[in-house]
Amino acid sequence: MKYLIAILITAITILAYFSATGIQGVQPEEVGFLETPQELADCNTDKDNCISSNAITEYHSMRPWKSSNSSSNPLEQIARIIAKDSQAKIIIQKENYLYAQYTSKFFQFIDDVEFLLTKNEIIHFRSASRIGKKDLGINRQRLEKIRSSFLSDQKIQ
Repeated sequence: MKYLIAILITAITILAYFSATGIQGVQPEEVGFLETPQELADCNTDKDNCISSNAITEYHSMRPWKSSNSSSNPLEQIARIIAKDSQAKIIIQKENYLYAQYTSKFFQFIDDVEFLLTKNEIIHFRSASRIGKKDLGINRQRLEKIRSSFLSDQKIQ
């Protein structure tokens, strides 16, 4: 019984520490600092913690989006969607590039999310976790949620 209590106290201490301090990881060098990005970085295929419109592996890939509303900048619409999410913070917003960071509620993990608008109104994206080998589908879910809101906004305008 003493061992069970000791393990429980240790587990609670570790969880409290990570909850308070977070395990944020380091912002990747290839993310967020490009002056005029031409394409987004590839996903690391050794890890299942990234989704990209440029990826070639089944797990990592998701089709890019096409804007159907030429009257407004699609990245401005996406920025408005992201700004409504309490876990998100927009770091860089330009006419053809958007970079945001999402912070998980409990452990304060940070995921990097980028969008790149091409001249022919195709929206490429990448969402990647900084820490861990698996993301439990969170990055895909995030992008699908943003895409759904984006498509709804496109129909309304």
